[in-house]
Amino acid sequence: MIQALMSTTKYSYGDVILVNFPQANLRRYDRRPALIVQSDAARTEFNQRVIVQITSAGRTGPTRLAVTMSSPSEKSMGLRTDSYIVCDKIQTVNCARFEKIISQCPIMDEVQARLKLVLNLH
Repeated sequence: MIQALMSTTKYSYGDVILVNFPQANLRRYDRRPALIVQSDAARTEFNQRVIVQITSAGRTGPTRLAVTMSSPSEKSMGLRTDSYIVCDKIQTVNCARFEKIISQCPIMDEVQARLKLVLNLH
């Protein structure tokens, strides 16, 4: 029943989601937030999306975007604490690993700017 729900849920560009990421030993999973950065126009026959991780670990840099709970628009992302969108940690993940949609990211223009830097797109 849960698998059927997951496969019929439409995940879109800008969705903030909960994902079951495998740990290094590939035996356990950690549930963590992530952001879908794949264009809806770039869908394939595969049930997967390109995402970037969101973490509360305070590593800053030009490819990371701070999300603060003091900002009303950023608080709307549904995260529990101040976090960072890690645009240099790009992954393609099967949608079966997605647990749920939390909200939409209101700062996708800033995310795009950092992705352009990571991917050397001008």
